[in-house]
Amino acid sequence: MNLAQRKLIARTFAFCAMITLAIVGCDSVSIDKPIGQKIGESQRKLLIGRWETHDHNLIELRWHSSGYLVAGTASWDDKNQQFKASNEKIEMRTIGDSAYAFMATDGRYSFARIEFQDDDHIRIYPAEPDKFRSAVENGLLPGTVQEKERYFNVFVDSSNEKTIAFFKSTDWKHYFHDDPKMVLVRRPSPENDP
Repeated sequence: MNLAQRKLIARTFAFCAMITLAIVGCDSVSIDKPIGQKIGESQRKLLIGRWETHDHNLIELRWHSSGYLVAGTASWDDKNQQFKASNEKIEMRTIGDSAYAFMATDGRYSFARIEFQDDDHIRIYPAEPDKFRSAVENGLLPGTVQEKERYFNVFVDSSNEKTIAFFKSTDWKHYFHDDPKMVLVRRPSPENDP
């Protein structure tokens, strides 16, 4: 197979993947506000620095003076021929023995369980929409499920005491991906270079 044929197959695969995503939609889980306690000082210090994602992108993490974590990235803008910075506000909390990251999206917060594997590796486990849906529909977790034509949204209610109890229970593991969907690896940054 020559280079032109491989490129055609790659473009065809990418096009089919985009069509599939458009048809299937995107199921989601969100909560109206972050829950739990702010993370401790040792975890706060551990997060500061430069991290590499599984696809080799770099993320810089810093604490804002208002107490939330800022994740900064840079990407190339072909049209303007310059780098464009992006900043994401992340609320870091602990519930029981687990750490969670809450990120604002359209007036609600998506969330993921965070595991500090060691000083140089952070594992991120997103919520499983199907499992959270089941928990809401079976009355285990306060919230609602909004059905759309090709997807659904699970809205968790932060104000109910059962929500904290749900996240503190040993069953919480059943509601997040078994394997991390992202592992961040610490990379050298100016403050820790020799």
